[in-house]
Amino acid sequence: MLWLFRALLGLPAYRRRKRQLIEKQKREGYTVEIPIGSRGEEVVYREGDKRLQALIHIDGETGVRLDTHSLREWQAPERGKELTPEEYELVLRRVSEYLSIEGEVTLDDTPPTTAEESRAYMKDLFERQGFEMAEEEGRVKFVRKSPEGARET
Repeated sequence: MLWLFRALLGLPAYRRRKRQLIEKQKREGYTVEIPIGSRGEEVVYREGDKRLQALIHIDGETGVRLDTHSLREWQAPERGKELTPEEYELVLRRVSEYLSIEGEVTLDDTPPTTAEESRAYMKDLFERQGFEMAEEEGRVKFVRKSPEGARET
């Protein structure tokens, strides 16, 4: 609750800082925003016709964690086109600067989970809960084991 009290006391400064950053963005020809209605899970960066979304996690006590791996490819106009090292550094600096109004920004360089890692995790989790993995027509599903070990549908 302390973070809420600090946030309320700092509201005028927050609004002023946010307004300054938005004015700077307009002057330099880009925008960074947390979409309206978002739960603070992503930030959108636009520069001309280029656009990307980066994953974030906002916590009132610890600040903002920015997933740097989600900043490496444009989503528009050419989906999947990698940013150059210079573009990446510029986008990272701009996004971090904007997010700093929400608190301290931590850059998370943890590689994303692969499909194989996710599948192994889910298999282990469900098997511990009495399910077994089954594949049908290229799709994976989990079915509850019966007491005799036969599958239930």
